[in-house]
Amino acid sequence: MPRALTVLACLTVLAAAAPAARAVVPGAARVLETAAEAAPHAEPFVANLVEAPPDRAAPRLAMRIASDGAGRLRVDRQLLGTAETTTTWYGPVGAPGVQPLDTAPLWILYLAGRPLEPLLAARQVDRDRTSLDHADEIVLWVLGAGPREPDRPQLAVERDSGRLRRLVERTGPPESAIVTTTTLSGSQAAEGPASRWPERVTTRTGEAEPTHWRVAWLRFGEAPDASELSPPAPPPVPGAP
Repeated sequence: MPRALTVLACLTVLAAAAPAARAVVPGAARVLETAAEAAPHAEPFVANLVEAPPDRAAPRLAMRIASDGAGRLRVDRQLLGTAETTTTWYGPVGAPGVQPLDTAPLWILYLAGRPLEPLLAARQVDRDRTSLDHADEIVLWVLGAGPREPDRPQLAVERDSGRLRRLVERTGPPESAIVTTTTLSGSQAAEGPASRWPERVTTRTGEAEPTHWRVAWLRFGEAPDASELSPPAPPPVPGAP
């Protein structure tokens, strides 16, 4: 075979092999390292999210998330058009009226900059299972589940950017566990802290209809007032000394 044809044949083989080489399933350490590089940092922020129904119906729900960047969170959920608001505080274990921080929804803890590895371990994400997936023609690395295992605890990140695209967690006893799936898409900005935040978040718990959220407003760097991040003190008991 002439030398030119030999070189051409070799290049053809290498080109065909390149996609396969890039499709190698990584180990858990590589997935976590890639995810950490793109994850939000632990810093003070306030974020407002508004429901964004896919049928363009009027939003019914709003959510406000406030963090001091040091382990305290406040999450307000409001039914729009009413005065109905539910507030949950998360923080140090044992604080009166405060839920343990790591019981907050996993996607909120991720956006608050909590370290991923201990969070995933607490959610029983299996480090020995990794696989490939795709979303919108983007290759994903999956930790915790194999192909066609959508209900196993897992996270999925974009192979090239490390951006989080999916989280799955199970709560409750194994025989009646409730599966919550969260997907994230888009980006708030091209650079800076907001670039690590998604534009949209979709959550689905069990067989319920998914809730679609749009991140409507985001502020970094200024810690919420300390009084916001703790429940109000109970009123004094009449007649108490």
